[in-house]
Amino acid sequence: MSNVTDLYGPQGAEIAAFIDRVVQLTGEEAASLQASAPLSQSAIAMLQAGAAARLAGDDRLAGWIQARSDAASAAPSLSDYVGRIAGALAVRDLIGTPFTQAHYDLLTATWRREIGPIHAGDAQ
Repeated sequence: MSNVTDLYGPQGAEIAAFIDRVVQLTGEEAASLQASAPLSQSAIAMLQAGAAARLAGDDRLAGWIQARSDAASAAPSLSDYVGRIAGALAVRDLIGTPFTQAHYDLLTATWRREIGPIHAGDAQ
C-alpha cells in the first residue's frame, strides 16, 4: 500500500487508522460491538453511502469497496459491521449528497460510543 489516499480516497489516513484499531480489538470490545451493532437498521444508510461513492466517480467507488473489504478482512467475526463503518468513513466527505449525516451517524454511532472517535470531525 503505497499511499492510503490513493487506495481509499480522501479519508485514507483515517481508514488506515480505523483498520489498525480493528486489528487491536480485545475480545471484550468485540463482544460489546456485536451485542449493540444495529446492522438491520443500517441497510438503507449503506445503500446511500454506496450511491454517494458511485456518484463521485469510479475511483471513489473503488476506494469505498476497498475500505469495506480491508476492514472486513481485519476482523472476520465483525466483518459486516466494520466493513460498513469503513464504507461510511470512505464517503464521509460526501455527506450532503445521497449520503447524509444521519446515515453516517447510524453506521458509526455504536463504534464511537463503545470504542471511541473514528474521525476528528465526529461529534463526541
